[in-house]
Amino acid sequence: MRHLTQFLPLSAVLASLLGGSLCAIAQEIEPLSPELSTVAETESEPASSETAQIPFPGTSITNAASLSEQPAFTPVPELAQLSEVRIAQGVEPRQLSGGVSYVGIGANIGVGGDSAIGRFGFAAVSKIGFTQNLSVRPSLIVNNRVSLLVPITYDLIVGREPFDPVAFAPFVGGGVAFDFSGRVGPMLTGGVDFPLTPQLTATGSANVAFLGDSTKFGILVGVGYNFGGLFER
Repeated sequence: MRHLTQFLPLSAVLASLLGGSLCAIAQEIEPLSPELSTVAETESEPASSETAQIPFPGTSITNAASLSEQPAFTPVPELAQLSEVRIAQGVEPRQLSGGVSYVGIGANIGVGGDSAIGRFGFAAVSKIGFTQNLSVRPSLIVNNRVSLLVPITYDLIVGREPFDPVAFAPFVGGGVAFDFSGRVGPMLTGGVDFPLTPQLTATGSANVAFLGDSTKFGILVGVGYNFGGLFER
């Protein structure tokens, strides 16, 4: 008992010394600065939505918004204008060769004598287009006699490409020739139309008419003013 009472003062001294040391150490340790706390919180946040949408190599994007995005299409105005100019330059001349009509004047140079088709004379020429390839071409020839030619022709359309201008449009056909002296007979014709402008067409044809006992031959040339075909859609 006597030995225990000797150690009690010594224990109290040691306890007071240890307590003072621990308090000094705790005061020396400073808390974490606000800047370091902010950096730590920022680094711990998840990646942004844009970064998260980038797929890992070897995988594909399954995000609905990314899959629904469509690339923007911007038309090239130069190509569109070039196409329109090419169509505008090619369609009108082609229309002159079929399905379009004209009426005009001309002259007839004939061989055969006793009818208007077989002599030189004034002529009125025309074409009535029923379709792109089928037309009727009435012509009236006047000198000291009068003859009326009414052939039905098949019109050929000549062009290298669908929208290229037509340089010429040949036609062939047959019909009836009337001589106002009272003779009527069959006839054959063949010729060509030359589109000059969208409004004008030059035409030339060779005509053979079988009137009575003789055959009449004439070459008809003229220029016609174009207008729409009667049966165009």
